Amino acid sequence: MATTLTAAIHKNQNPNETMTQCLARLRDKDETMTHEARDLAIIADGGGPVVPPVVTKPKPVTKLIEQVHVSTDTTLGFAWDASTGATKYTLSVTPAVAGFPKDTNQTEMDLTGLTAATEYTFSVKACNTAGCSANVSKKATTKATVVVTAPKATTPKPKVP
Repeated sequence: MATTLTAAIHKNQNPNETMTQCLARLRDKDETMTHEARDLAIIADGGGPVVPPVVTKPKPVTKLIEQVHVSTDTTLGFAWDASTGATKYTLSVTPAVAGFPKDTNQTEMDLTGLTAATEYTFSVKACNTAGCSANVSKKATTKATVVVTAPKATTPKPKVP
């Protein structure tokens, strides 16, 4: 029975391999084995079923802030704390900005090429293989463009006597 079970586990790669040899190879993390075969071998060795870890959606990001030192009339900067379990962050902006929505694995983003004196809503959601968290949003307004013009030079009119 052990030889038959062993052959089934490693799909006849080496039908003369004993159960002990097969289990030793599995313990050495032989990546050629399927998860099902590895589970079967561990059960056969008396170890019980292997339960893969459960992946859950990450929690929403926290402390989404505007990075004031980055903000200008055409740029806004945002940063947020990492969310445990997130493998990426999906970012969106309203009103629409070219290149968004976009994904990143960073915890900060500068938006450039914006319109001066305009309010934008920046949203972040944390994502992984189980899905994405709820959006967390922050509003910020680009600075107004200040245009300084010199006074017009006037030519004095000659005085008539």
